[in-house]
Amino acid sequence: MFKQCGTGFWRASQLLISAQILIPLVILLAPCLATAKAKLWLYPDPGSTRSGGHVIEGDALTLTVENRGSGKGDNIATDMLLLIAVNDPSLLTSITLDAAGVLSSGAFSYGLPFFPCTSSSIPPHGIFPAAFTSVPIGDLGPGETMLIEISVEGEDGLEIHFDAIATGYEIKHSETICYDVINPSGHDVDMILVGDSSGNCADVNIEKTGSSTGILIGETIEYSISVENTGTCDLTNVVISENIPTVADPSSSEMWPAFTVVTTTPPPTSQTAEMLTWELDTALLPGESVTVSLSALFDQILADTLEIVNIACVDAEELEDPVCDEFSVAVGEISENGHLGGPGYWCNRIRAALGSSPSTTFTVEELELMLSEINELSTVFTEMEDISTLELVQILLCRPNLAEGASDKLLRHLVTLWFNVTNDGRLQELLLSELCPGENEIPEEIDPNLTVGELIEAAEADLLAEADDSILLLWKDAIDFINNSSIPRADGCDPTEGQTRTQSGNRGSKGRSGGRR
Repeated sequence: MFKQCGTGFWRASQLLISAQILIPLVILLAPCLATAKAKLWLYPDPGSTRSGGHVIEGDALTLTVENRGSGKGDNIATDMLLLIAVNDPSLLTSITLDAAGVLSSGAFSYGLPFFPCTSSSIPPHGIFPAAFTSVPIGDLGPGETMLIEISVEGEDGLEIHFDAIATGYEIKHSETICYDVINPSGHDVDMILVGDSSGNCADVNIEKTGSSTGILIGETIEYSISVENTGTCDLTNVVISENIPTVADPSSSEMWPAFTVVTTTPPPTSQTAEMLTWELDTALLPGESVTVSLSALFDQILADTLEIVNIACVDAEELEDPVCDEFSVAVGEISENGHLGGPGYWCNRIRAALGSSPSTTFTVEELELMLSEINELSTVFTEMEDISTLELVQILLCRPNLAEGASDKLLRHLVTLWFNVTNDGRLQELLLSELCPGENEIPEEIDPNLTVGELIEAAEADLLAEADDSILLLWKDAIDFINNSSIPRADGCDPTEGQTRTQSGNRGSKGRSGGRR
């Protein structure tokens, strides 16, 4: 029987076993602000909450599933699936999940499971790819645990690997979006049926490291993979592999590499778009170690604001299963409060065009034409900031944390607004009160009957006149309201739709100036 511990809720679901694919479920959530994400851990009993993978010998266990998500917001692990993989279905007689049902070898099929949210496959780890099946086990709120009684009948040498996956939801730019949830490879559980407890002489340790845990688009990270023979016998036919993670293009169903491999030491034996492999020419003797490294350029715009996890594994003739380790990198600007903040819609569009990214929305020629129009219409940039090329604009937009003073902050928001104006000529003639608000509100001191064009004119006049910081920051807040808004459609405003072309930055104090209330 499934048992739930903690205070939250668990929606019981009928046990449905799918040996083929995981069918995504569409969940409607009430709007909320998500400041944390669901995090799943597995361990073999309620008292073994330590980190690291768990390997137990025997034919029964109490599997504990815990959601370690914390903080405010919706960090529920929704529609969880217990993934059960076996190394050899011919060794399996049955797996019983207490009162939920009995699984036989016919319930398993070979491959990698897919996440319901993104439809991407889980990363290879443990014994995966392998014969697997999935069992729905409901929802799990943050701080809650679920206990699952499991017993196994089979022959010696059978290994059963357990993972939990789920769907999480968060709010981004007034939209509810889903994200994949899985327990890290270091927090899964393996169950082994053995008749001989003397142990195997083959053992290995692998460590994956990186030069940084945070990086910006356009920067390079150095990865290192160290493998050591920690057993008492030689390891032969040793193969080290490094997966290249992919990110989804939201405008299509295509997946793209999260980074570009620049150099490798030594060169890999083989390389594909998804994997690097190194095959050792000689045996790895007990106590010996080997290290391979690679340099990765994060030039994929689609990876911005994401956490990119890639996995390295080692396998050998004497090992029963590959041994893996992973390294995680947060991609994007880091704000003062430590959370990831995107560099803005127009920053990404310029980056994509200049870098010939597959996610390009505007061509270089189109952006240069818009920039030429901005320089003709604006009275500020010819005197205060050189934005004569897209490369100069990219520096201005893509580094909001480098802004020095109120004037510099306002300039960055102003050039974003000008791009919005040149992209849609209707914007300049609209009243502030006619815009469909996004995440920001019109500052109280700003007259909502101003047109966007009138507001730009007043803000630029105060910039050229070197007005007080409080006045310039007020204009910045007003422009931020516009950049987060959207132009109404024929049927009015959609309350669930907000403008996403924003330039991140810190909010300032308010003041008074011409054109304001």
